[in-house]
Amino acid sequence: MPQQDRHKDRLIPIEFEFYDLLETLPKKNRCSIVLVTCGIGTIKINGQVRLLQSPCVLCLSQYDTIECIHADHLSAKSFHFAPWFIKACLCFDNLNDAVALEPQYAYDRQNLYLFTIHHDHFQGIFSLTPQSYLHISQKPHSKLRGF
Repeated sequence: MPQQDRHKDRLIPIEFEFYDLLETLPKKNRCSIVLVTCGIGTIKINGQVRLLQSPCVLCLSQYDTIECIHADHLSAKSFHFAPWFIKACLCFDNLNDAVALEPQYAYDRQNLYLFTIHHDHFQGIFSLTPQSYLHISQKPHSKLRGF
């Protein structure tokens, strides 16, 4: 569900799921940041079998395929947003380098590669240290309120 902006009369196109079991991923027309908060599991992501062990983060896009093979107390918090939220001119159609884009937007497009460019050695999964997990898990709510 989009978030209400506290400072302006508008909705912010970010959806947040406090308890995500990874069953409805990926989201159509969205990039997703999935913070695996608890448990361990085996998933098949884009045809590659990977182990998920909390804490970790997944960066996904609508192009990914994900299937949960095994889960043991696996749960997550997830944020979903459209690429244009990062920069108004960005959409899934122009996130590929083959598409011409104004040079000033190249940096923002490259930041979204974590979500859109996955291959055999990188499927958008990042392991977190306990300190990084604590830092991230304590901050999201305050950042959303800042809009």
